[in-house]
Amino acid sequence: MRFIKIWTCFIMCILVCVCNISCSIWNLGYEIQEKEYYSNKANFVSVTAVCVEISTNEHIPDCYFINVKDMEYHRTDECKFISGTFKIDKASSVILKESNIENKLTEGTIFTFVSAPEYFGDGYLCPIVSIEVDGEVLLDFDTGYKNLMDTYKLIS
Repeated sequence: MRFIKIWTCFIMCILVCVCNISCSIWNLGYEIQEKEYYSNKANFVSVTAVCVEISTNEHIPDCYFINVKDMEYHRTDECKFISGTFKIDKASSVILKESNIENKLTEGTIFTFVSAPEYFGDGYLCPIVSIEVDGEVLLDFDTGYKNLMDTYKLIS
């Protein structure tokens, strides 16, 4: 009887490991696609929008999330933004925090940002790589783009 319990526990551990490895491989596939897409700077567009909210969340406290409405941008292809919520990576969020973004980008503020509209699955948020508020560049494209691409460093 004890042998059956040990064997069952062993099989369950193997199944959990296989599921974890499968999910990691699946996620890596998306990250490779993201890196390839974002590597092409022509995929990024300048967007003018109205800020609804800028925030962090309890799960990723070091990154900003910005909700917008009334987006205006121009693309020559069919690609468009699915959501009005965008994310800013950790390194760029540090720069924006030092620029006092929370006081400069408030509800109702019209601002300009640069992002790329490709959608990589449910819950995916497009990254922001540049922000300008009232003519002041809080995050320049070159810095924001480098920070975004640094998040994919481990993917070759």
